[in-house]
Amino acid sequence: MSNLHRIQWIDAMVRAGRYPNCRTIAERFEISTRQAPRDVEYLRDSMGAPIEYSAEHNGFFYTDDAFVLPSYLISQEEKRALSYLAYHYGQAGEPLSSRLAEFFSRVSGGAWTRPDGRPEVPLFDLDPREVPIFESLRRATREKCKVEIAYLKGGSLPTARRFCPYKLFAKGQIHYVVGFCELRQAIRVFRLSRIQSLRETKEPFEIPPTFNERAYGEAVPFSFTDPYVAVVRFSGPIDSRALKMNAVLAGENIYRLEFRSSQDALSALLSQPVGFSILKPRWLRERLQERLAQISESNRG
Repeated sequence: MSNLHRIQWIDAMVRAGRYPNCRTIAERFEISTRQAPRDVEYLRDSMGAPIEYSAEHNGFFYTDDAFVLPSYLISQEEKRALSYLAYHYGQAGEPLSSRLAEFFSRVSGGAWTRPDGRPEVPLFDLDPREVPIFESLRRATREKCKVEIAYLKGGSLPTARRFCPYKLFAKGQIHYVVGFCELRQAIRVFRLSRIQSLRETKEPFEIPPTFNERAYGEAVPFSFTDPYVAVVRFSGPIDSRALKMNAVLAGENIYRLEFRSSQDALSALLSQPVGFSILKPRWLRERLQERLAQISESNRG
């Protein structure tokens, strides 16, 4: 039987003037006499009960009869679930959703429904497998510590990845985490529902100044497919931050660049003060040639 049931029984006995003590609690629930004092300490320290021991009556009593035990006690598992829902409602952005987020973070409850049956706020499904993943990632993002995950993509087998989680965010009813994947040596976005396992580490990481946190969120139009990758050689040193793409140095003045729009990528490359050559992919090099030909044609005469 959980300690919550024991807490309720202790409270009832105290209110009835039965003066329960550690021996009667241990006998009633068949627990050790060392566990019983911990239940009393929880009632006093965590729930604020004004409970004291009476040597005269050899048992516990309340020094203030105004104390009321919360009508509904929640377990650690339920607290984690409410924290998960609180995050979802907090992302919704509506005033009532925000109040529900605060409410869920403190007590158990449900979404209020209008009399006509239409929900006032969005309703979110709760995947119990995702809750511990969410909690671990939220802790890792707060403490800036790397995690090791097994990630399932499509119908393939899970791949082991060492990951630096930068930010948790949601779109609709789907949770995502964005950060640096050491396996791919690039920024990646993972769906929490596809993380098969997760292990927290104590290895710290730093978020680079080039990371744009505002590019990931509920209201940001973004495709969570893998980006294109180009390998580009520059004729001299460059400021990779000016490219506004994820850039990884792959050799002397050679960079691996991630992009989602070829037009944006070519514009960023052409804005550099040094020359460059696209080593791959070939189709991006061909688009560059087409664009330069159009520019040349428009400037003839």
